[in-house]
Amino acid sequence: MRHAKVSAVAIAVAAVLAGPQALAQTAPPRAGERAANLGEVVVTSSRREERIVDVPYAITAVGGPEIEERGAFDLKQLQYSVPGLAMNTSQVIGADRIQLRGVDAGAGTGLPTVGVYVDDVGISVDQQQRDSGFPLVDIERVEVLRGPQGTLYGQGSVSGTIRYITRDPSLTKFEGFADATLSSVADGGTGYRINGAFGGPIVEDTFGVRVVAGYDKSAGWIDYSRLGQKDFNEVETQFARIKAVYAPEGALRASLLYQYLDSEADANNTSDVGTSLVSSEERADPASDGSHILNLTVDYDFGAVKLTSATGWVDRDFLFVASGRNLGLPAGLNAGLSFDINFKQFSQELRLASSGDGRLRWVVGAWYRDFESPAVRQGLPAPAVPIFAGLFRVGTDPVNSESRALFGDVTWAFTDSLEASVGLRYYEDERETIGTNAAGVTTSASAEFDSTSPRFNVLYKWSDAVSSYATVAKGFRSGGFNFDRSTFDPETLWSYEIGTKAALLEGRLYLDAAAYYLDYENRQSNNRVGPFAVTTNAGAASGPGAEFALSMRLPSELSLNLTGSWNDVAFDSTTFENNEGEPFNYVPEFTASASLSQKIPFGAGGLAFTWRADYQYADGFFFVARQLIAGNRVDVFNGTTDSQSLLNLRLGIEAERWSASVGAENLLDEDALVFPNIFVPGAGTRVKPTTYSVNLRYNW
Repeated sequence: MRHAKVSAVAIAVAAVLAGPQALAQTAPPRAGERAANLGEVVVTSSRREERIVDVPYAITAVGGPEIEERGAFDLKQLQYSVPGLAMNTSQVIGADRIQLRGVDAGAGTGLPTVGVYVDDVGISVDQQQRDSGFPLVDIERVEVLRGPQGTLYGQGSVSGTIRYITRDPSLTKFEGFADATLSSVADGGTGYRINGAFGGPIVEDTFGVRVVAGYDKSAGWIDYSRLGQKDFNEVETQFARIKAVYAPEGALRASLLYQYLDSEADANNTSDVGTSLVSSEERADPASDGSHILNLTVDYDFGAVKLTSATGWVDRDFLFVASGRNLGLPAGLNAGLSFDINFKQFSQELRLASSGDGRLRWVVGAWYRDFESPAVRQGLPAPAVPIFAGLFRVGTDPVNSESRALFGDVTWAFTDSLEASVGLRYYEDERETIGTNAAGVTTSASAEFDSTSPRFNVLYKWSDAVSSYATVAKGFRSGGFNFDRSTFDPETLWSYEIGTKAALLEGRLYLDAAAYYLDYENRQSNNRVGPFAVTTNAGAASGPGAEFALSMRLPSELSLNLTGSWNDVAFDSTTFENNEGEPFNYVPEFTASASLSQKIPFGAGGLAFTWRADYQYADGFFFVARQLIAGNRVDVFNGTTDSQSLLNLRLGIEAERWSASVGAENLLDEDALVFPNIFVPGAGTRVKPTTYSVNLRYNW
């Protein structure tokens, strides 16, 4: 493993060592403290503060305390516990696929289907299967918006939007925490994680800063037998985040956020047929994913309206090598294909929103984004494999893009119980791809796409704690270019949804249930040309789905959470890429989760015993890869992955300022294939074996 930089660790250690002496001695509130009434949880997904029960579409909010209790470090550890959310974990870091409601982006070069935001600024890049991890440390909450969000969040949100809401610094007192975890994988290696935060007022009640940092060494468990390496797939991740807030007395508020993230690995997570512990790969393929995120948000409240400016910058470097074994080359040919990509994007949004909660509420705005993807692709070693030498290219991967949009959303309350909303977004996208091969020949292609994406909502409040809604929304995904400059057209998705939210038993029980029907036009799908996945248009697809979530606070500090989702979207006709009735690749038909937790006070000084059990289930997903050989359609791979049944357990003791816990992830040692190697049946990425951990945390 390459030596990791130590900047993030240094900040975390400094927070641990300097904090208690420098800070006030009163215990601070925890980030995202749970509302006493489950229906009173406040979200900002509609660009204004609203109770979650009043939002006229499906949304889940996971607060900081729950993230901490689960021991979650990234979004993968929350999947299935959020209805409709699933993630395909590929064999390399930085190459996850986020799914909502079974809408999968595939494995070609099209756009993602889920928009990802940090606070008010989007960080998604213009290539599917490139969803970067975001450390869930010191997070206020995660908001998961399900269903098309094209009106307020743009064309990258065909099936929904993920919003990471970071924690603001306090403007009245200093506070922080230190957190350390030691872990061990059964039949694998040892890992550790250290996180810390420190912050408070620089100018009391006016200006504050909060610094968060961490380092994570995720233990490996796969032995590379031909290379003589044990537990070779470990990953090292470090990050640092700083957030400053300026809020003088009056109408102005400004926040500036910067985050640095770097993940590195020397080998991927692919293992052999029937085992999660051994790989006979012939080469070690390093991967890295590093990013810089800069967000500036300025609000000015004029009284009747509020003006918001959100400026974002993302600079991300991504490196991975696809081994010859994963590209279908003969065994014994020690070769690979290297992708060294840099993503740069600048975005600017200006919007005006009405203030208050009168009969008329509205938001209007304009948005601009410039995206570049300079890249170098080359075979390793090129001379040994002529086809790889021919695939050398310096250029874009996949595109450069310049896009802009105008949007608006208006809500009118006819009565105290009934309200309706209409939203509209007009979007233009200019896209270009260019590349120079080893012979110095340059080729390029360009295209322009546009879309008008409406949304219609009706909300009826049966009472202050119970509401029902109906939503019709359109999602849009631009067309683009494959590696050989062939083009594919845009796709559109219409979603029809009804749902109910209810906070019952004086807010101790919260129920969220939704049913939807998706109707695709010109669905973008995947095929193969040699070792490459390509994106083409495969006609129409449609089908129903349903989701539910239940949270309940029982006597004796006992909490119960249940979720479930079902998806039956399939292709409507037979094309070259797909057969009629086939589901989308990578999509589990059914997912579910259950969690039970409790805090049991004992002794003096606020001591309490805590325990938490989490169960997650997902069906195996269908996967087919097809290729045209001698004019005939050939199934290179056609099958399903294994279902997953994962049980996690945590036991601990906590006091006012400190906590200690032990935990086990995948306690049943489930060994399921979750991402196939299409050229080696039975091989691929499997579930991480049972992992035991010890955690210590101190708050000040």
